[in-house]
Amino acid sequence: MPLLSLRPHDPQPTSVLARCVVPPARKKLRRLAQMMFPGALTGTQLHTDVHIVDPSIPECFSSIRAAIACAKPQDTVLIAPGTYRERLDIDKPIDIIGMGPIGAVTIIAVDGPVVAVTSSRVACRVAKLTIEQQSLSEGAPMSGAVRCEGGAVLVLEDCHVTSAAGHCIVIKGMDSCGYILHNMVSNGKGVGILVCDHARGLIEDNDVVGNSRAGVAILSGANPVVRLNRIHAGKDAGVLVSEKGRGRIEENDIFANLRAGVAILREGSPFVSRNRIFDGFDSGVLVCEQGKGSVVDNDIYANQMAGVAIGHGGASTVKGNTIRDGSGGSLLCLSTHSRGLICANVIDQDPGAILHVPDVCYLRSRSST
Repeated sequence: MPLLSLRPHDPQPTSVLARCVVPPARKKLRRLAQMMFPGALTGTQLHTDVHIVDPSIPECFSSIRAAIACAKPQDTVLIAPGTYRERLDIDKPIDIIGMGPIGAVTIIAVDGPVVAVTSSRVACRVAKLTIEQQSLSEGAPMSGAVRCEGGAVLVLEDCHVTSAAGHCIVIKGMDSCGYILHNMVSNGKGVGILVCDHARGLIEDNDVVGNSRAGVAILSGANPVVRLNRIHAGKDAGVLVSEKGRGRIEENDIFANLRAGVAILREGSPFVSRNRIFDGFDSGVLVCEQGKGSVVDNDIYANQMAGVAIGHGGASTVKGNTIRDGSGGSLLCLSTHSRGLICANVIDQDPGAILHVPDVCYLRSRSST
């Protein structure tokens, strides 16, 4: 009885079953996996099977796709260090875990998604991988290196995701839910993390850096929690909420982005609370084009334009924030035909630079400085 899942040597369909781990070998295989990859199986269930991908060992799977095809629900696929050029379509609830230090396992695909979970009611976990989407053509559709859609649930943790072709991570569609935890999401051609079309999720403790569009975008009725992240050095807004997007944006460090730290547009209505929004090249918070929502108890400082700007059509509650040290001559800027409740903020700078309000403005304000 082999200890590792065997690659098939005959072309008959029964050979697929032969390469799967059978119950008598399960304990031996788990012991071997623990020896090869200490700590890899922490938290996995004892009754599930383990499939090892290592092209250097004849008894192991040579590709991740083959191991996924063999795996049953709740099984674990362990991937030995190396670079794998393949696309993973996950259609069952399994764990896929890279071995060795974070960054030791790299999966690369061109143009299309590298990891896709699209089946309704499938919940899977992907951990400790470098996921790289490359591009061969300028006109390729902007998809996403990692996609969760169609009602699927994805836990993505301790990964590094990058895309030269489009967005890094996409969570899309009603009932789709992504738990994006402890990852680096960097250098996307598009958005770092895109949540759209009524999807939900928890985006927590990620380093989102250097993306060409928004670091995090919440669009089309999506409603995630975005918490305890570092969202910085992007070429667009740090967080964009638009097209009736909602969500809770809490306790993040949002800094050094080329456009607004938080931009709320087109009936977006998030709750933005207890963030540090600083060192931006534009406004700290921008609300306009029928943007709504609440901006509460944030520390907003050292931005090159207004700390908080409510533009044409904006209607937001701005309450309990500390707004300070701006270099753009205005810490709180309100445009004609903007509306909102501005109260109990601490605004710390030369009084002449505190508040810009046009003569014709429908603001209802109770500001405290």
